Amino acid sequence: MAKNAGVVLILGEDRFLASEEVRAVLEAAGDGDVARYRGNEVKLGAVLDEVRTPGFFGGGRTVIVEEADPLLDVEGLDAVAAYAEKGSAVDAVLVLQAKKIDGRRAGAKKLKKAARVVEVSAPPEWKLSEWVVGQARRRHDLQVGRDSADALVERVGADLGALDRALGRLRVQIAPRDRLTAADVASSTEDHRSPSLFEATNAVESGDLRKALAAVEAAFREGLRLRTDTVTEAQGIALILLGQIHGAYRKLLRFHMLRRESNDEDAARGVGISPRASRFFVNRAKGHRLEQLVERHRFFIEADKGLKTGVLSPRQTIERLLVGLFA
Repeated sequence: MAKNAGVVLILGEDRFLASEEVRAVLEAAGDGDVARYRGNEVKLGAVLDEVRTPGFFGGGRTVIVEEADPLLDVEGLDAVAAYAEKGSAVDAVLVLQAKKIDGRRAGAKKLKKAARVVEVSAPPEWKLSEWVVGQARRRHDLQVGRDSADALVERVGADLGALDRALGRLRVQIAPRDRLTAADVASSTEDHRSPSLFEATNAVESGDLRKALAAVEAAFREGLRLRTDTVTEAQGIALILLGQIHGAYRKLLRFHMLRRESNDEDAARGVGISPRASRFFVNRAKGHRLEQLVERHRFFIEADKGLKTGVLSPRQTIERLLVGLFA
């Protein structure tokens, strides 16, 4: 039986590697509607109805269920296997991410034959440095030697997500160089703040709406860890994100105003960018136009008013801000 490319089953304990596989599916799917659910918040019938529904304007649809284990009981496995065997009349991809399924069940065996199954597992501790070397090359265009990888693992630990985020920050810190040294790792300052804060501002600089929205989703799901406290209340999270995003946007705006009267390096220095990171920042900033930055700055005023009046939820207010800035 041919596998149905429209059903992807991601199995494994490591959440970061699972999220990487989901990201790969989304990149392969291209433009189209995306619906996300959590297994403990939705019924399987609703998920299957969603994936059978055509996207807007006839486009494709990707339906992602994270932590889908509660849906994949005996009946659930049978239902998903039947869907995978039959296929869909619309252009759709169903992604189910779960820790494991009961392989002894008939539904599980049918599903594994009909769907594309991806199994993810974190490397053993003795292979973490090797993973860091490969991940740096694949995702961050960064050359990392074994000694540098060892130093990073010793400093950050075995969490793959934390290691990946550390590589991303170090890539910015050492730019324009693309080779990381152990000295770079040793001299980097440890920051206990939530990665969502960095990811949101990086996404603003690069104009990546999808990454910005993903960072916001993570912030409201996990809370925001600051240097001395963790904020979990939605209004507080929104206010912090608003300030962080505005800071990044204002830096872009000021850079473009300064470069009208000076060169790119001086303009970058004028907004506080170090000489090492100047070229990396300038390349990102050039993706924005001054006129558009000025015109869209009004969305910050609207977001501030929205948080005070409560017309929308705090999360909706921040998401609306981001869509206004970059859609």
